[in-house]
Amino acid sequence: MAGWSRPATWIITADHGEEFGEHGGTFHGTSLYDEQARVPLVIVADGVAPRVVSSPVSLVDLLPTVLSGVGATLPPGVEGVDLGPLARSDQPTAMAFAETGNLRMVVDGDDKLIVDTTDGTLERFNLSNDPAERHNLADEAPARTRGLRAMVMRWEAAHAEAAAARSRSAETVIPAALARALQGDRAAAPEVVALLGQVDDETARRAARALGELGDDAPVVRDGLASLLVRSPPLCDEAAVSLVRLGDERGRELASRVLLGASDELQRRRAALGLARWRVPEAVPVLNAWAIDERASDAERDRVITFLIEIRSPSSRPTWEHLLESPRLAPVAAEALGSLGDAATIPALHATLTRWRYPLTQRAVVDALLSLGDPEAVARMAVALGAGDPLDRVSGLLARAQEPGVAVAGWRGTSRRLQRRGIFRLSARSWRPVQRLYLQLQAEDAGTVTVDGTEPVPVRRGAQQIVVTLPRPRVLRSVALRSSVGVSVAMVAAVPMAAAP
Repeated sequence: MAGWSRPATWIITADHGEEFGEHGGTFHGTSLYDEQARVPLVIVADGVAPRVVSSPVSLVDLLPTVLSGVGATLPPGVEGVDLGPLARSDQPTAMAFAETGNLRMVVDGDDKLIVDTTDGTLERFNLSNDPAERHNLADEAPARTRGLRAMVMRWEAAHAEAAAARSRSAETVIPAALARALQGDRAAAPEVVALLGQVDDETARRAARALGELGDDAPVVRDGLASLLVRSPPLCDEAAVSLVRLGDERGRELASRVLLGASDELQRRRAALGLARWRVPEAVPVLNAWAIDERASDAERDRVITFLIEIRSPSSRPTWEHLLESPRLAPVAAEALGSLGDAATIPALHATLTRWRYPLTQRAVVDALLSLGDPEAVARMAVALGAGDPLDRVSGLLARAQEPGVAVAGWRGTSRRLQRRGIFRLSARSWRPVQRLYLQLQAEDAGTVTVDGTEPVPVRRGAQQIVVTLPRPRVLRSVALRSSVGVSVAMVAAVPMAAAP
């Protein structure tokens, strides 16, 4: 740029991806599948020739890369590696690690392993052959799976050692096992229990809280926490809260006192979360406030929302209506309002259909309106089906509505099987030009289906929904299908393309 003494360096990336139902989740922070964990990284720098680097890298590598690029010394404790050599020439394949909540991930070349530290579940994918991450290879080539798991364990151990090293320069030294537990390593729970009788009360209090957060409810863990109930009051309270978090009645009485009288908001919230499993009424207001607290992490709020859904308290209605304003949480809030059965929430749900055009939200809201008996539910559904992106599992919505032929032109009934072609008659009380077709079908094998002369649509073996958009709106009284494989068609619905309200 004019006036600059040297060329600028540009680094373009993102902090996360977004999921829209690919693995049953929404938005981000809920999984480590590629739709959430993989982001672009573009580096434009003087002396770096244009090239594509396929090796996986991590965002933590950016700081050491930038510091190295400007000749600065890397401060102690900074994680990541300098990507400069990788950007300038071919290097051995790098590894990338990531974590969210109780999930850990390593990518080594085309191999990717996701570890759920809560129950030890392993998922291994070959990203080259299976970029959608549908086929879990954890039980195939078990030696490779164990090797990737060992990489994750070494990565976690390095984190714990770094945390312990930082604590050695402070007044309180954190044992390595506790450092691992504070990072969410559930495997550290037995070692942390062994520490409880060997450390001072403050360290034991931190250990008790960590054990409650880890969620390991093994008898040895619960017994270790119960042994702290005779110690000092702060430690005793912490142990009681962790016990109820693990479903142990021995902490219930003390945790109830914490819920009602503690000045520490976080401790009251943790007590409420533990006591929610016993439907303690006093826990609900605390959880309601926590669920709408935008200062809380997504993982915390999701955990609270799970309990609120189970409790189904009418007092949570304002909470759910508030969460309808969140693009991430609107689908679950709509589902919760539908289960409450309070028709007074219908106007808020109508407003949500207008506010958020995401298919997951649209479907959840329509489903809730049907549950609440909204007289406008079918008409609202017709708009949602034809406005914006297609909705998922439309046959279920039509079945619940029990009237696809009024606002939606549709054919449904006994499944019809066809080998190569078939004609399906549509029925409607008034005919309007339509442009989008939803079909629910069962395919005998992988192949293609051509709908009313449009481009062939690939189908996989088994049950599925396909959606076809016609080149232009037209009145349809029948739909012609041609298939390369045997299919059974359970539903054909034709809807107008509607403008978003």
